[in-house]
Formats: sequence, C-alpha cells, structure tokens
Amino acid sequence: MSRVAVGALVFAITAIGSGWTARCASAQPVTPPTLPPGESAPPGPAAAPPSPSEPVQELDARSLANRALSRELDGDRPGAIADLSAAIAKESDPARRASMENLLQLLQSPR
Repeated sequence: MSRVAVGALVFAITAIGSGWTARCASAQPVTPPTLPPGESAPPGPAAAPPSPSEPVQELDARSLANRALSRELDGDRPGAIADLSAAIAKESDPARRASMENLLQLLQSPR
C-alpha cells in the first residue's frame, strides 16, 4: 500500500467521528523475524470453535469499522470491504455512516 493510500485511510478514519482516530506509526515495511536454517516455527495453539452453549458476541459498527481498517492494513482488502459493509448496515449515526461509505468507496476503487 502506498503512503498516499495509507494517508487517505488515516484521514478517512479520522473523519468518521470524534474520539476515533488512527495514526500511522511508520511508513517503512516491517520484516518478520526469520528462523535459522533447518528450524521450523512451533505450531500455534489451535483455535477451538465456540461451543453451542456459548453465546457468540456480535460486533458493533465501530468495532467492525476498526477491524476493517486493520484488515486493509494487513492486506486483506476483501475482508476489509466485508467488515466495512457490515459496519455501515449497523451504524445509526448518519454522519458516521456517510464517512464509512466514503471509505468503502475508497477501498472498492482500483489500486
């Protein structure tokens, strides 16, 4: 993602509403740590699906929009678009909904 695109996302998220801002700490790419040759990464904990007796917590519009931004910054544009669309459907504040719709248009535009 280019610096301009990140800046536009930060601006759009900042415009969504008071008290909810995002800042880009570094525009430089982060390289993951590497393992020595011949070693493999230890297996991560297996995520257990929620049991039928446990209630599944539904995310509110703000949480969905936040997750959408995180997904976009992680390179998951389809997931970001899906979360932002769900956030727009749940948002009750017209000004916030309009800002989210503008951000969705930005995400759906060709790169």
